[in-house]
Amino acid sequence: MAAVAYDQKTTVRERVLSLAIAMVQHNSTSPLPYEQLLKLADAGSPSDYDQNLQEQYITQFPNTGLSKMIQAQMRFANGEPREDLVESLEHAFRMEPNIAYGYLVISWMDHASRDYDSGLEHATMGRDILRKLATATASSFPKMLRSFELCMAGCQLKISPKLAENALLLYEGILKTDGNNIEALEVRYCLGDLR
Repeated sequence: MAAVAYDQKTTVRERVLSLAIAMVQHNSTSPLPYEQLLKLADAGSPSDYDQNLQEQYITQFPNTGLSKMIQAQMRFANGEPREDLVESLEHAFRMEPNIAYGYLVISWMDHASRDYDSGLEHATMGRDILRKLATATASSFPKMLRSFELCMAGCQLKISPKLAENALLLYEGILKTDGNNIEALEVRYCLGDLR
């Protein structure tokens, strides 16, 4: 079987998104169009996603894995401790283990809760899933990729000084695509002398 060309993947992705938008506008009773819009969105953080779309999705389909991930993120953003959300997130990941959004949520929850080892693990897994999605859809997801790598680098710096070199490499990679990234610039400036 021949590989699908990049431009064909782009065309298919654009058609899927157009159809999903039309279906959502007509209040589809299927979760699929909502999920496609959410899964194919490029966002640097969960709060960057279309909030109205998320609300509409979790209201209509509260029991899907993705819905449970969104609900957990919203509860965390409203001050609920991560520890209270673990069971819900575990259930969501059992239902849908390969959603980059879920890893974006949990990696930054881990980081905010100072569980840097878990944050690094989840951000790395999320980046790997995102890379597979990028290949399959011919979309690079630069904001989400940058977010995972920022989380990874930040966690590495907190875990051990021995990981500073790895973190610096991630920050330098981020600066190649986003030369104005404040966090990466600050860390490169502070750690630049370690090389």
